[in-house]
Amino acid sequence: MNAFKTPQLDKSLSIFSTFNNELEPIRLYFGYFQIIPNVKRIRDLQGDKFRAWTENKYAHLLESSHLSEYYDHAAKRFDLDDQYFIMPEGIVLRIDKTRVSIYYRPSSNRLAQELAKEALKFKKKTTINQSIMMVANGPEGLETYSIKIKKPVLDLHLHYNADLAEFHARNLKNLKRQEKSGLYLFYGLPGTGKSTYIRYLIRSINKEVIFIPPGLAGIFDNPAITKFLLSNRNTVFVIEDAEELLVSRDMNKNSSISMLLNLTDGLLGETLGIQIIATFNTDLNNIDKALLRKGRLLGMYEFKPLSIDRSATLLEKRGIKPAMVHQPMTLAEIFNKEQVDYQYQKANRPAIGFLSNKS
Repeated sequence: MNAFKTPQLDKSLSIFSTFNNELEPIRLYFGYFQIIPNVKRIRDLQGDKFRAWTENKYAHLLESSHLSEYYDHAAKRFDLDDQYFIMPEGIVLRIDKTRVSIYYRPSSNRLAQELAKEALKFKKKTTINQSIMMVANGPEGLETYSIKIKKPVLDLHLHYNADLAEFHARNLKNLKRQEKSGLYLFYGLPGTGKSTYIRYLIRSINKEVIFIPPGLAGIFDNPAITKFLLSNRNTVFVIEDAEELLVSRDMNKNSSISMLLNLTDGLLGETLGIQIIATFNTDLNNIDKALLRKGRLLGMYEFKPLSIDRSATLLEKRGIKPAMVHQPMTLAEIFNKEQVDYQYQKANRPAIGFLSNKS
């Protein structure tokens, strides 16, 4: 067994990430062993259970450890964020809630392989999605964090227009397929139920779903995105309000769209099996025509206000008299029918200044 070494760092090398001052694994490894490590990473594990197994199995061999926990207010306890175990033969284990990373020198590959084999015994059981993964910047670049979501109480035949049920059945089958890439476009007026339907949809498939906030859509133009994509094969990406990503290259300098095209029907698409659901509010004519090509576009649906009849039926189901329904209504309008409308009402007053008819 190697003698324990206190990290020896020169002043130009910090063990902390320059991004958020968290421990940076490769720098930490270098601090202990003065070499750049090889790395094995495994996702979708029961991190807490593997951590307990490691502490029990190697209790007499662990040379040091570094623990990071966060407080879960709902559960009223501290939960695992990151645990680093410094082990014999130049091994550093990094364990979080769902992933294990094994950092090792080439001569320790046998032990690293054994640890990876043990870690795979703690694979998460496949269940219907109860969470969505949120992308954020981490010490090793782009990382994902799990956020629990509830499946909305939804009746497609009641809450949406008649054509959505058929669309849902057809596209649900495609989304469940492994090694299948492609693009789904959802568009329509705000309040017509796009986000609610997406929550319903992703709780119906057994795939990991990664949510990319609108502000991070530009990551597709970053060379570092390739590593992130390789670590997330056969997943579904959801990008809401994706106008800037989807808009025609003729209208805007949109360099991210090349990666999007390759992901949905190019070499990367064939290799990674990533499917993308993107929503937008802009006119369909503004969307880059290459995205609409058959084979790449697997599904497109326009969310519209409910017809007058369906609006009246849904209002009646909610115990509201529908007699005042004279035009199609959005879901947002129906479910907030009894709330005060704070929309700006233009005052009926004479025009002044340049718009006045008075001379």
